[in-house]
Parts: sequence; C-alpha cells; structure tokens
Amino acid sequence: MLLFEKTMAEQGNGTSGNDGRVQYDAEQAIVQDFIEATAVAGVRADQLSLLNFYAALKSRPFLLLAAPAQTGKVALVHSLAQVIASGAAGQYHTMVGHARWASGSQNVSEFVEAQARFNTSKLLTLIEEAVRPENRNRLYIVCLTNISPAELHTLFSVPGWQMWPDMEPIPYPPNLRLIGTMDTDRFHWWDSDLLSHTIVVPWAGEKMRLSGVSPKQPDTQRARPFLHSCVRTEQTAFARLRRNLHGQRQAFAPLVQVMDILHKEDIHLPQMVMNQAIVFLANAWTVEDQGLFASASEENLDIALDLALAQVVLPWLAADGRIDPARHRLTRLLAERFQQAATFLQTL
Repeated sequence: MLLFEKTMAEQGNGTSGNDGRVQYDAEQAIVQDFIEATAVAGVRADQLSLLNFYAALKSRPFLLLAAPAQTGKVALVHSLAQVIASGAAGQYHTMVGHARWASGSQNVSEFVEAQARFNTSKLLTLIEEAVRPENRNRLYIVCLTNISPAELHTLFSVPGWQMWPDMEPIPYPPNLRLIGTMDTDRFHWWDSDLLSHTIVVPWAGEKMRLSGVSPKQPDTQRARPFLHSCVRTEQTAFARLRRNLHGQRQAFAPLVQVMDILHKEDIHLPQMVMNQAIVFLANAWTVEDQGLFASASEENLDIALDLALAQVVLPWLAADGRIDPARHRLTRLLAERFQQAATFLQTL
C-alpha cells in the first residue's frame, strides 16, 4: 500500500480529537481528490511525485516542472487547479510560455517579444485581481507551458516584470502561483537568482495514458483551506514543526550535517537556503498536523528531508559549481537514508 493510501486508510481524511471523535481534515481531502484527478487525466506518476509537487506548491509561489515532453506536466497542473482553483471563472490560466509557434516565420524575434509582453501584461492583471481584499481567499494559478531558458530569467529568476511598465515594485500576492513547464531531458540552468525565487521540481511522470473516466465535479470551496495550510515563513514553519516533532532535538541533523560538510570545504550557502528547507519541511504536514507523505511523524520527516535536500539545498551546489570537494563526504552521508538527494547528487 502506498504511503498516502495507508495514511488515508488509517485516518479516514481526519484526525481523532481529545474526545475520540474524528475531526475532518480538509487538506487531506484536497490531496485525495488531486490524486484521483491526476488518474482521471491520464497522468502516470508515482504517488510520492504527486505529493512532492503539492508540497512544493505550498512552499513557494514560483515553481518549475522540468521533464521530457509528453510526461503530463500540464495535465498535472490542470488536475490540481481543478481541485483547488475552480471557485470562480478566471482563477486558472494556461498561457504559452515561449512563442515556439513562430519558429517558421520571418519575424521570430518580434513574435517572441510580443508573446513575452502579453504574458507580462496578463500576469500583472492577475496580480491586481488577486490582491483585492474580496479575493484574498481565492487561489489564482498561472501555468506557462513549454518555457525556454529566456523565460527562466525574465519570469522565474529575476521577477522584474513585477515593476513593469512604471518600474514601481508590485507586492506579489500570497494567493497567486506561477508554474512553468519545461521540456528537457536534463535541467542544467541553475543559478542563484532562479533558486532564490523558484523551486525546480524534477517531474518523474511517464507518457500519459487517457483513462476514459469523466472527472468529478470540483468542490468550489477548496482554495481557502489550501491557502490556510501554506507555510511561507521560517517562524510559522518552526511552530508547525515543533507541534509535530515533539521536541526531537536531532530532527534537522541531516541538514546541519550537510551544511557542516560544505563549510569545511569553504562552500557557504546563503542563510535563505536553510530557511527554505525548513519551510518545505513544515509544508509536509497539513494544518491539522497530519503528515502528507506518511502518517508517522518520523517517517514523514525523513521523506520530507530527502526531498528538501534534493530540491532546495543541493541545487545551490549546482549553481555554485564547486561540488567536487564535498562530493565524496556528501555521498557517504546521503546514500543509505536519502535516495532522492543521493540520486540528484549523482547528476551534478
């Protein structure tokens, strides 16, 4: 039985209160419907990959799905949007990320620029809508499909478009998610600007397979519990982790050990890296303090640590370019306990 299925079977979408009654966990219901929606859409991926995408989206406003073509990246985003952003028209938008449609024309650069300006204008319009007080409990999701390295810089690395056209900074609303999909066999465009703003998820989907089953009618009240469960600051993250880890003094030891290895090799990562990792860990629990990856806190933490190391910490080594001095010691530390992180390390 898969981890989430085991959790759902044991907990029944809820938790037991002090009086023994089962308390409904809205976020577990969201996750279950999301997994079902991906199956209906024909997305073929293991459950851990689905849950990882969900946890990553809770943690960061900018997310990039990098994988070979036709592996269900857009269908994955659509499946989640169907569950949590269907409360009103205009909350989910799919846009062409790069004007590849213009490749056969004589004015490729003009069409590429026009597409970029359209995307920027659309994003600014959605920001203005999302920040309105009456929309604070609505979730807005934008999916930019098949982006190129150019969009990595202009939209996901240095969000200068938030100051266009008047060069005045625009606060980014907490209820807007920007997701890009990139067709690539291996992602290698790492840099500190990208990692400061965006979490890159190495999507592990396979070729899609249509199920022939009609999708369920979405619940239009899902955005609020999703947004309420999202942890975005280290202070809130530590509070949630303290509740769920019950004062385990060695809970973050693997993160500290990785940082110690790097420091000894004179590789110093920004403090934000540890903060981002802690935020990701906290988002591995629901607002009702139930684990997303496993029902047992220790097991849930181990899986979340593995993913945080692979997607938050180690990519900074790819951006830094000085992995070799620390490679052997990191491999020894990660090999047995953290499979995702060890696999990513091998690609550097």
